[in-house]
Amino acid sequence: QKLLSRATLAEPYDVGREGRYGRYFLAIPMILDNPLGLGMLQIDKYFPEPIHNVFLSSFLNYGWLAGVVWILLTGLSFKVAIENERATKSPIMMWLSFSLLAQLPCAMLQQVEHWRHLWLLLGLLWGVNVRNFASAPQAPNRAWDAPQLTRPAAGLSR
Repeated sequence: QKLLSRATLAEPYDVGREGRYGRYFLAIPMILDNPLGLGMLQIDKYFPEPIHNVFLSSFLNYGWLAGVVWILLTGLSFKVAIENERATKSPIMMWLSFSLLAQLPCAMLQQVEHWRHLWLLLGLLWGVNVRNFASAPQAPNRAWDAPQLTRPAAGLSR
């Protein structure tokens, strides 16, 4: 029974005017009226619970600029993830992409900006960006560097 209750899309606390989904629609006029946002912890004055949607919450709490930046961060992160996977053909890049993609449905129902693993995934995606490594200068090959070990050609002996 617990598994079935978790599989439903709407619990009693989600529906209705003051439910989770109802608060989404009530928050949109507040976002339009407050381009600079309400500020941290101010949403409690209007709703019994916070808006559990990171996209709406960033617009509502932090303002239009932060909301747009959050959407850009999400979209550009997926662009970087796809570019990394295509350029490297590495399964690690694919798993990082899927791991970040798995966070989006949660972001629609929770405020994921407090989740450390989300920031870790974003940091890994942007830090392992192939463009960061393509322009790395190569060390010059000098005679006094460590000697290069070479194998003799087949059939030849030293």
